[in-house]
This record gives sequence, structure tokens and C-alpha cells, in this order.
Amino acid sequence: RAALPQYKRQVAVDPEFIHGWDYTPDRTTLLEVIEHLRPGTLIGLSGHPGAFDQQAVEAMAASQQRPIIFPLSNPSANVEAHPHDIGHWTEGRAIVATGSPFEPLDYEGRLIHFSQVNNVYVFPGIGAGAYLSRARTITDTMFVAAAQAVHESLDERDIEAERLLPHLGRLRETAAQVAAAVMQTAIVEGIAAPDIPTAGRKSVANWQYQPRYRPYVPA
Repeated sequence: RAALPQYKRQVAVDPEFIHGWDYTPDRTTLLEVIEHLRPGTLIGLSGHPGAFDQQAVEAMAASQQRPIIFPLSNPSANVEAHPHDIGHWTEGRAIVATGSPFEPLDYEGRLIHFSQVNNVYVFPGIGAGAYLSRARTITDTMFVAAAQAVHESLDERDIEAERLLPHLGRLRETAAQVAAAVMQTAIVEGIAAPDIPTAGRKSVANWQYQPRYRPYVPA
């Protein structure tokens, strides 16, 4: 497209440089784009159910050993492709995460779990890290650190289950790790208060709210 904003131009491909591609914005299909550009990642944010059809997904798998395909639209009725279909169409090779919760896929005796991409993994920790470091600015580097902290929160059970994100049952632990990473980044960037604790992970754990409920019925 001729009128792309500058931030999109940084990652866009000029179709004139793709040999043999008769690119027409109004008529070019997703399948044609995949066949000519051979992308490694396909991210669905369209809200259009079925946008990733079998041909498109198989074309991804034909050029990539482990294609990354994220149908992220929600609710599940709007998903670009059902993750179970993606698994079957790619012979279980695709790396899949979704925007809505889906049951695991039993593919030839191998149980594949699909992580749900949700801001719950980072926003509590980013807010806590910024608050505890008393940083007045949240930088791009802090967001990168938060993402890296989520990745580092994966344990052996997550990896064995082929999850891309930690199990939801460990959100509290993940949030603390994210907060500590954000605090450390604020220190490195020089935007944290001078007197914040250096043992970030421990200080976050001590600060985290612990719900305690009084019994309403006498024992």
C-alpha cells in the first residue's frame, strides 16, 4: 500500500522487489503472500473467523519446519483458525498460541497445549515494578524486560507440554518475576528512585498482597 505509516514501512516489503509477483492490493490473497514471502510467523488479529484456511496454513508448513501461527482473535468464534486444525494441517509442527482458551490437542499420542496470549501475564508485574521502583516513565526496554521475564518463567513442565507461556496456575510467581525485571531495568536506565531495594525478586515477593479471609461461621 502506498500510504503506509512510517512505523509500518520499517517492516513492510516492497512487492516490486519480489520477482514474478503480480501484487494487487485489492485482489492478492493471503495464500499468495505466504507463497511469495515465505514468512515464518503468521499472527491473526483480524476478528475474521476462518481467515487462516487449510491452504494458507499448509503453505506456511511447506516453507517452515516450525511455523509460528497465532490465531489471536477472540472470542473463540472469531478465531482465524482452530488450533486443532492448525496442528493437523502442519503435522503437529506448528508453534501455536491463541487469544481464547482451547482444549489441548492429542496429536498421534502427543498432547499439545495452547497458551492463551493475554496481558494478564505482564500488566500486574509492569505496574508493580514501576510502582516499587518509583519510576516516572515506563520505557520500551521495560516492556522487553517484562516479555523476557515471562519467557524465563517457563519451567520444565511447561516446556514438556509445549506451552509458550507459563501455566496460569503460576501467575503470581510470574508477576513477581516480571516486576523484578522491570525494577532492574529502571535501575539500569537511571529512572528508578535511588533508595529502592537491590534484591528485586525478594522485595516484590514480600510486597505482594496475601489474601487472608476471616471465617464468618464459628468453627
